[in-house]
Amino acid sequence: MINNSFFVLSSSCKVVKGIKRSLIIDYLRNELYFISNEYYDLIHLLNRKKVDEIENKIDIDSRQSFIDFIDFLIINEIGFFTKTLEEYPIREEQYDDELVLLKDVIFEVDENNFSETMFIKLINEIDELRCNDLQLRFLSEYNLEFQKKILDIIDKTNINYIEIHFTYSEKVSIDNLNSLILKYSPLSHIYIYNSPKSEIIDLSIRKEVYYPLHFGKLYFIQYPFNKGKCCGVINKENLNFENINNHTDLEKNNGCLNKKVSIDSLGNIRNCPVMDIIHGNLKQTKIKDIIKQHTFNKFWKINKTQIDTCKGCEFRFNCTDCRAFIENPLDLYSKPLKCGYNPSTCTWKDWSLNPLKQKVIQQYGLV
Repeated sequence: MINNSFFVLSSSCKVVKGIKRSLIIDYLRNELYFISNEYYDLIHLLNRKKVDEIENKIDIDSRQSFIDFIDFLIINEIGFFTKTLEEYPIREEQYDDELVLLKDVIFEVDENNFSETMFIKLINEIDELRCNDLQLRFLSEYNLEFQKKILDIIDKTNINYIEIHFTYSEKVSIDNLNSLILKYSPLSHIYIYNSPKSEIIDLSIRKEVYYPLHFGKLYFIQYPFNKGKCCGVINKENLNFENINNHTDLEKNNGCLNKKVSIDSLGNIRNCPVMDIIHGNLKQTKIKDIIKQHTFNKFWKINKTQIDTCKGCEFRFNCTDCRAFIENPLDLYSKPLKCGYNPSTCTWKDWSLNPLKQKVIQQYGLV
């Protein structure tokens, strides 16, 4: 160690304390390190302090462990030494953009009762609210020309991310789906449910003298597309360790419902497609008025530090948080039903096999 030097935790790293253990996440390198909770406390004691001053406060028997841990942090570039602390200001935690009034919109489209007038009204409204992300769920039978009609309307706006979901049909052609993604620049992810096989196809343009240019993905999924009941599953595979801004956002806001609106094919407005409460209809009211109502936006600020069990989980800022399916439907702050992780034992199990959840699973109609 360098005498009279400050220790600084790297700005790409976050340290989260759980019930049984703590987690260091290096978002720059996508690396995870599990440590004891005592070392979590030590990191916070050390950060932006002179190392030798902290070392002098540690008893002699523990000093070698202290030195070893410092070496571990330095070797893995979790932190570094500096004599000029002022050159490394604390990272500004910008967890939200106040100018963005709406982040995500889910719209269910059914060709059998589609109203072009209502859809154009919806698109114009969410564009005015500076919404960037739109998910289209096609409930009717696959029709490529109908999908193009919808995408042509959206293409005239500033929406910069679109994903579409629909049920598999023998009419589905990979070439046609590729052409959609190539034609409409905001469209990059297409999910096809009830597919004969599970497959992810990475779409790219290859040139002899250039690296491949990736422009989208097709997800062929074997389970059925049932209006969102496939949503809300929390497992090891869908934890997010890639975006530190997302981590910061989850420290303050709800990971699933914050600034999100769902509209069904009849124009009914909900927080989520599978939530029962309808807050209005697009034919009679504006989205900007609905999202101002406390009955609607009360879900936006429910974060993982408030939720039972999750508040003691070391992964709490790396997963989405489903409020549509919870272990106790009468408690708004209950643990997500579809999470199989137990932070008290640090183990993952299949949530659907938990005998304590069977009654609630039946209540939600998930059997």
